[in-house]
Amino acid sequence: VAALVAQRYLLTGRALPELRVYVIWEPAQGHDEREAAVKAAALLNDDPRVTQFWSRSRFAGRAFREPLGFASAAAWDVFLLFAPGSRWTVEAPPIALSMNNRSQDPSQHLEAKVLAAKVRDLMPGAR
Repeated sequence: VAALVAQRYLLTGRALPELRVYVIWEPAQGHDEREAAVKAAALLNDDPRVTQFWSRSRFAGRAFREPLGFASAAAWDVFLLFAPGSRWTVEAPPIALSMNNRSQDPSQHLEAKVLAAKVRDLMPGAR
């Protein structure tokens, strides 16, 4: 589902050529396997702005669990926006915005059109 949201609301029409999308596929629910991720990833394969990774160890889900307020569960199906020019070093840069459908905070619930508008707001020259 998240790949469809990214494809439809962020990548369609090749708008925002400076946009970079990094997708980290992980076995979020224990039964998820790489083969299923590969099928979903195919939706994004033709866009040069997209870089995809597979993490069997659930590194990203665990790394962002606490900053996103997921007490004990790993974060998954999460959209994280970082300011243009952000650089990853030992730690992730500050999150400019996060959206998902698992948060207890209604202001963080994924609304695809709101997400797309926030991405455009963060992109220089996109307005």
